[in-house]
Amino acid sequence: MRDIYPLRSQDVAYRIINDKAILVALKGGKIYSINSLGARIWEKLDGTNSLDEIATSISKSFKVEKSQVLADSFEFIEELKSKGILKEATKNEGKENTSAL
Repeated sequence: MRDIYPLRSQDVAYRIINDKAILVALKGGKIYSINSLGARIWEKLDGTNSLDEIATSISKSFKVEKSQVLADSFEFIEELKSKGILKEATKNEGKENTSAL
């Protein structure tokens, strides 16, 4: 689970507003609203941060046990994957996608 490098779909536009995220799936037009914790995680889903690195960062920012953040982040990521707005990347794939932006 720790070697997962989550990557946002390029078919999703998003905006952070008042610490929350609004996601718009460009294919299908679905709109998702994500709370402040989800928004912080979403911003890190660029394929270059492992799930473990994300959990470490979030646990420090929110002063929450890393194990809890790791479990919650994994569940959140699985939900995003089921909606088709996130995929798992290899570390190198994330770097390639980030450099192309």
